Amino acid sequence: MFDFSQFYASGGVFMHPITLTAVVAITVLFLDARARKLGDDGPKRLRLADRLVILCVGIGLIGTTMGVTELCAALSMAPSDRDFELLARGGAIVPNTLTWSLMLALPLWIAITVMRHRTSAVAARSKPL
Repeated sequence: MFDFSQFYASGGVFMHPITLTAVVAITVLFLDARARKLGDDGPKRLRLADRLVILCVGIGLIGTTMGVTELCAALSMAPSDRDFELLARGGAIVPNTLTWSLMLALPLWIAITVMRHRTSAVAARSKPL
């Protein structure tokens, strides 16, 4: 059975910045949708949301890299007869930050792409011949 709270807690301190960055990106997308309804078709908000999603994945990569470093340090101090067991346990936890960042980033990138495509389609239809 999948326990989300254990998954989130095992990611350490990096899970909160990843989540907050994704929440800010969602807010930017919401504000962009509202602004487009009012007639403002500027691409800056979508670019900002895209950069925030890239930052989200970057934080996940940093968290995973630091997790690998911590795992190696822990394995160097463990008795050698338990290396494989400890590596298997730690290896299952290390990629959690990257997994969480990708779980948030991929749907956001899809939303950004759809919004960008809708904007270009509306602009193409509204140009005079």
